[in-house]
Amino acid sequence: MDDRTVLAGKVLLDTTLVLGSCSGIPTEQFVTIGPTGTLIAPTIISTDNKNSLSIKDGKLVVDFNSNPKPNWVGTSDAFLSGTGGGTDYSYDTPVTINTKSTAIKIQHTGNFKQPSLRIDSFDNDPTQASWMAFNRFKGTPDNPEVCQDGDFIFAFDWLGKSSANQPWEWGMAQTAIVEGNPLEGWFPTSMNWVTRDKPFGPPTVRVKISNNGLLTAYNGIAINGLIELDKQRVDTDKVKYFKIELNGVECALAVHPIKHD
Repeated sequence: MDDRTVLAGKVLLDTTLVLGSCSGIPTEQFVTIGPTGTLIAPTIISTDNKNSLSIKDGKLVVDFNSNPKPNWVGTSDAFLSGTGGGTDYSYDTPVTINTKSTAIKIQHTGNFKQPSLRIDSFDNDPTQASWMAFNRFKGTPDNPEVCQDGDFIFAFDWLGKSSANQPWEWGMAQTAIVEGNPLEGWFPTSMNWVTRDKPFGPPTVRVKISNNGLLTAYNGIAINGLIELDKQRVDTDKVKYFKIELNGVECALAVHPIKHD
């Protein structure tokens, strides 16, 4: 029970509760609970001594260096060379959020030039860049199942307030979709840019990059201007052809090299 009626009419004093040993006071190794219920815990260590959680001065830091690194399946350069492989996703993660709604919401008021998400990585190996993973499964977390052709993997959406009657309006999206039958060592995926051209109209794919690198612009490609060249600078003796697809028909686009002085 939480009965606050006993405090009615009482004179209250804002105080902070300090929990910890006297030896921890000089080094700030103690837990405080402020008048408004704010908890400051400089260091929290799990029972298996793996992850360390620090909360202080408005900052939450998770130090997970003591946990095992993900195991690479395949050769060391499998990701860059495309020779197959992947990562073992059974390793521990410092923060796990299971939800059917929005998990994290970041609100900015001014100071919009600061990033909402920042990831710092340090490694002397030039190929070891930090990265983000958007994993798509069927089934449940306890029993993940294989994805199928046509499954959406992840989407980036750009939205904003467009009218007084709507809290927000959808503008465009970048989506990744399974395109083909996934196999071991093979996860065919297409990248799509989706917009709509009328209020509350259906989302429509405008530009698509298929798994094999085929670029499709469904409304054509706009050229903002023509380059005026002296005919003497165009090498008409040499010609190269690009294969393009227009409305489902493969065509050859001829181009001539430009002579340089």
